[in-house]
Amino acid sequence: MASQDLMLFDGDIAELGVDARELVGYLETGVRKQFAFALAQGLTWTARDVRDDLRRRLPGFFVVRNKWTAGSIRFKGAKKKDNPPTAIVGSVQPYMALQVKGGYRDALDPSDKVGVPQSARRPATKRTTRAWWPGNILRKLRGRKKGGIFRLRKRSKALFQIKGGKRNPRLELVYTMEDKVKIDPVFPWKRLVEMAVRRTFVPNMKRSLKKSLATAKKRRR
Repeated sequence: MASQDLMLFDGDIAELGVDARELVGYLETGVRKQFAFALAQGLTWTARDVRDDLRRRLPGFFVVRNKWTAGSIRFKGAKKKDNPPTAIVGSVQPYMALQVKGGYRDALDPSDKVGVPQSARRPATKRTTRAWWPGNILRKLRGRKKGGIFRLRKRSKALFQIKGGKRNPRLELVYTMEDKVKIDPVFPWKRLVEMAVRRTFVPNMKRSLKKSLATAKKRRR
């Protein structure tokens, strides 16, 4: 039987491939081209199903406020001329690799910092609009003399706002600003891909082989 080789997240992509050389060796020459086509097609259908499954599962791990993250998960179909045929499932957004593997997010500009929202978080059903970004909040607070930036430690600052009346004022932490923020791995990409492949690959291959043999041209004698 063919061995199924699943390679997951090499860099920022996930590859799923099947080495079919053992099985193809037992097939007569006239069927090989059809089998290669069926294998590539079955892998392509599986990659599409894996992509759709990953997109559906996103809300279980993240607060999804837009369509960009789901849309960034894409697939590339396998080709029968490849040896072995390989389909690719991955994300075109680099931040997704951090969500899967973990790591650190650095400030884009050395003079800038990464803003980590504290009390600025919006309800889960709404987007964090530009009005809630640190710079815009700071401008509003300074205009009303209701807050500002304070240093917490050497490489960290905080954006506070003053709440309450004159008799009982209190400081509320809105954002912390860091040079570097640790991102914990929260999206189990490997496990989800493996589950989807186990569930869909065999049915897709059966359907692909049936279609391939049904549409094959009859050999001349």
